[in-house]
Amino acid sequence: MSDPHERPPLDHKMCLCQPWHNIPTRAKLLSSECISGDNKDDSIPTYKKHFGIYRSPKQWLDDAMQLQHPFDLYHAVPDEMLRVIFEVLTLGPAEIARRRTATLNKWIGWAKELEEDERALKLSMEKGVEAILRPKRICLLKKIAFEMGWPDTSLFEEMVEGFNIVGLQEPSGVFNLEPRPFSFSPESLDDAAKFLRPALLGKTRASNVDEDSKRLWELTCEEATNLHWLVGPIPANDVSQRFDKPWIPVRRFGVWQSSGDKLKLRPIDDCAAPISWICALLTRWFGQGQPCPVPCPMGVFLSSLNQVSCLTGSYTAHTLTNGQGSL
Repeated sequence: MSDPHERPPLDHKMCLCQPWHNIPTRAKLLSSECISGDNKDDSIPTYKKHFGIYRSPKQWLDDAMQLQHPFDLYHAVPDEMLRVIFEVLTLGPAEIARRRTATLNKWIGWAKELEEDERALKLSMEKGVEAILRPKRICLLKKIAFEMGWPDTSLFEEMVEGFNIVGLQEPSGVFNLEPRPFSFSPESLDDAAKFLRPALLGKTRASNVDEDSKRLWELTCEEATNLHWLVGPIPANDVSQRFDKPWIPVRRFGVWQSSGDKLKLRPIDDCAAPISWICALLTRWFGQGQPCPVPCPMGVFLSSLNQVSCLTGSYTAHTLTNGQGSL
């Protein structure tokens, strides 16, 4: 409303006593926010008000029964996946194969055009980073991402230069914004390192050495010598001499996981919770502007069921998040 003196006719429960601006009687004022105007100037303030429309218990139940479950609406499935499902179901195997072949041929052509750029980029990398990224075509990935409109434009620079593990993480544009600032500065972590480091090293020394621990040691040495993911082993005193700033170790443990018909020990770096109080402390040194949602497996499962139902002659409708059409 533009006139600050035009107030809605409300009773003591903040409900409308009579219709107001096409809002029915008994609607409840939920919030009121001044979105423009300032007391310091002559501008007229503008308010944004949210009303809840009254329903009787029976009306509420009748309306609720008309709603669909989010899984039935494929709410957890992103628009890109819905479009792919629609194309697979409507274009047919031959057209899908032709499109995929054309896309792969285009990417192969780009890879040949970017060979010199890839070589120059690898030469500019730090030695350890180059050893890890040597088989990756960073320039090709960057061009593919640009063509598809991938919003995280700084991803490839971070792959080359490294990712921050303390400080503020800039929003990627992939996830919704939800600022979570850090509680302490990265500099304060340096001060805390003298307490955290001996606690973590002491926990590691106190661990029992069994067959899993020996196998974990072998896998770690293999990562250092063959895969170049690590450097070492390095004694703790030598690490302190190598780096000017204080450092914090990360404990590693192994988890048995199935791989096909075999079990394998997978090394896990315990960056999250070495000790419960240390975990609570470390998370305060990293701030982010977005949460990283976990993909919903049920949504993907239901989209697969949808494809099966369509192939058996059933009909289904998909609506994108912007309300565009029904696929």
